Amino acid sequence: MQESSDPVMNSQNANTDGKPAPEGADCCLNQEENLVTIGATVPTGFEYTASDEVKEKLGVKCRVSKDRGRIYFDIPVDVLPQVHQLRSLDNLFVVVQEFLHYHFEETKVCVFLTFHLFIWHFRGKKSLNTV
Repeated sequence: MQESSDPVMNSQNANTDGKPAPEGADCCLNQEENLVTIGATVPTGFEYTASDEVKEKLGVKCRVSKDRGRIYFDIPVDVLPQVHQLRSLDNLFVVVQEFLHYHFEETKVCVFLTFHLFIWHFRGKKSLNTV
């Protein structure tokens, strides 16, 4: 199976049962600064135009994804309504956690069980309450 390079989930590196999260799990929500990572899809080829708009209107830098048509940026939660006013972004999503080198299990059942553990791990996390 193919590994995903897109950010998918966020929080601390521990499951609810105390076991560490999979390798490659990086936190995308800075709770001290009340920041949340936003991912956005943009028309292919307009990634840098959208990045410039985010910098101009929100005052934050963007990370342009290696995958075409995606940008990511960190903003304070109270600025979230202003993101909806940006004209160059198509779809918005809150990044909960990023897994850079996630290894998929051999069977669908194992993958579903792993995802089930992730869901229980993220219940009640602040990033899930920002939307």
